Amino acid sequence: MSHGSTLSQQARYRTRCTGLSHQAQHQFLSTTRPAAPIPEADSNQALLEAALLEGIDGIFDYCAHPAGIDWVLPQPDCLTVSLDLYLGGRERLLPGHSLARLLPTHYTGPDPAAETVGGTPGIRLRGIDGDGLHLGLADSTASATLTGPTPEQWRDCVADHRSWCAENDLEPLWDNPVLTEPEIALRTDHPLWERSLTDSAWLGSGLLRRVGLFHTVCAPYSLRYWWNGEDWKLDLSYERGVPIDHDALVEHLVHPMWGLPLRVDHRHCECRTCDCDAGRERQCAIELTPMDGRYGGVSFRFRSGPRHRDLSEQYAKLLAAGAGGGWLQRTLPRHHGLMEGSGAV
Repeated sequence: MSHGSTLSQQARYRTRCTGLSHQAQHQFLSTTRPAAPIPEADSNQALLEAALLEGIDGIFDYCAHPAGIDWVLPQPDCLTVSLDLYLGGRERLLPGHSLARLLPTHYTGPDPAAETVGGTPGIRLRGIDGDGLHLGLADSTASATLTGPTPEQWRDCVADHRSWCAENDLEPLWDNPVLTEPEIALRTDHPLWERSLTDSAWLGSGLLRRVGLFHTVCAPYSLRYWWNGEDWKLDLSYERGVPIDHDALVEHLVHPMWGLPLRVDHRHCECRTCDCDAGRERQCAIELTPMDGRYGGVSFRFRSGPRHRDLSEQYAKLLAAGAGGGWLQRTLPRHHGLMEGSGAV
């Protein structure tokens, strides 16, 4: 195989994983010559990125893209993540919601039952400039940039969150370059949980670096996921009749050369070409486990809704959150056709 064809294959893989254009990724790979089209992050960088995957929380409501992420730009020592602006509609901003979950705080109020540390311990705000909002980890060189909003919008989000913290007896910890005593105490009190986060960081980071797959090779109208201490759980929901394409998603994730070191450990599939189940919901399950003894795993559930399920509310939320017509046509074609026919789109 010629180098040119190898480079083109790598560019296609990187394009699908990141959500960026093929031309831009071909140029990126030909210029930088990384060891892999999606380079693996080191330990601290992976820890930061796994925290971002959980903390951005674009699954809290409907966004223009699954997980609220338009595209990612993974490099060996840093990551850029482009966020959607809206969460469930124009009245709520995803960036502000994400910052409230990511930036750590210490409760100083009178309630003895309140959680001592909020947000994500260890995450630090490094600054805001024309490239976006820069985050890092205390006592490390790990680096990530959140982009999408303008610098002014980011500054407004941070200022609003500081005001909210002051009103709720929360001391911001995100400006301190080192771990604070409350954060150290939290880690000391929960060593098993901290160990699970550290040992599984490679997997959360690897999924975030490939998050574009959820809108390039498959088309769920809803994506929900969470980390349970042992595995990442991912639920993808589809309008009845939309191809689920779980095989393509898994093939990209476990690609033998450029994917994550995972293998299919269990599979149950209810996909059928016939409509022979009285229109009931269908569900496919695929479990992935590491091939090299690493910690963690991935558990997928792909749900195809009942034949006549009304998804007009979900369609309206996606539309209000800025989802494009092409995405709505892919994910909710029946509802999109009805809305187009009524002139409401």
